[in-house]
Amino acid sequence: MELIDLSEYDLSYEKQFMTLMVRLLRPYIIFKKPLAPDPSTNLGEPIHGTLNIYWVGDPLLPQPHTWPTNPRFTSILFGTSRPAAKDRNHESLEIISFEEYVHFIQCIFPKIIQDEITKNKEELVLLEIKKEVLLNERHSEPRFILPRFMNGEGDRRRGNEMIKELNRYSRTEINEICKQTDNKPPELSNKIEYLEMIQKINRKENGSINKIIYFLRNLDYLEIQTTQERPWTRIPAPPKFDSFG
Repeated sequence: MELIDLSEYDLSYEKQFMTLMVRLLRPYIIFKKPLAPDPSTNLGEPIHGTLNIYWVGDPLLPQPHTWPTNPRFTSILFGTSRPAAKDRNHESLEIISFEEYVHFIQCIFPKIIQDEITKNKEELVLLEIKKEVLLNERHSEPRFILPRFMNGEGDRRRGNEMIKELNRYSRTEINEICKQTDNKPPELSNKIEYLEMIQKINRKENGSINKIIYFLRNLDYLEIQTTQERPWTRIPAPPKFDSFG
C-alpha cells in the first residue's frame, strides 16, 4: 500500500477527503464518469448519479479478499455477462455494482489494512529480536543462537530461519547488517502508525452506507476520468430526511 503524506490533506473538507480516498483506492478501485453520447456533437455530458466503478484485477491480492457468494450477486460476479474494459495501465478492469463497492469498502478494504498492520507488527517484533541477537554477539565471532524467551511455534520458526541466515555472513557483513537493522524499526513503526490512521479514517468516513452514497455521488466535483462505456453503476439517491421545526 502506498504511503501518502496525510498532512497534504485537510479532511474537514469533503473535496480533499474524496481526493485522498480516490488515491488510496487506486490499486483496487478506479472511478470514471460515464458520458451520455450527444448525436449532434459526438460529445457527451456526464450522467449524474452514475459511475463506472472498476475493480482492478490484481492476481497478487491475497486469496481471502474475495467477493461475497451472496446469491443476489452470483450472475454479476461469476457469470459471463460481467462488463470488462481494457485500460492502458491495467490488463483489464471489471465494472462492479454499488453493492459490490459497499462490500469492498466495508469488508475487504478493512481486511487488507488489518493484514498489513499485522504483517508489519510481526516484522517489527522479529526485528527487535534480531537487534537483541546482534547486540549480544557484536563483540564475538558471528555465531548466533535463538533467544530462549521466544514463544510460539511461528515465531520460533521465523527466528530459526533468521539465525541460519545470520550465521552465513562474515563479520564485515554482520557489521553492515547491524547498521541497517538500527534504522529499520522507526520505518516500520511509522508505517504501522500510518496504516492505523487510514484504518481510522476509513471506519469513520465509510462506516455508514449513507456516507458512501454521498461520497460516490459527489465524485462529480472531482476531475476524474470520463468514459463512453455504456454499462455503469447506478448510485442510490441520498435518503430524504424530514425537516425539523
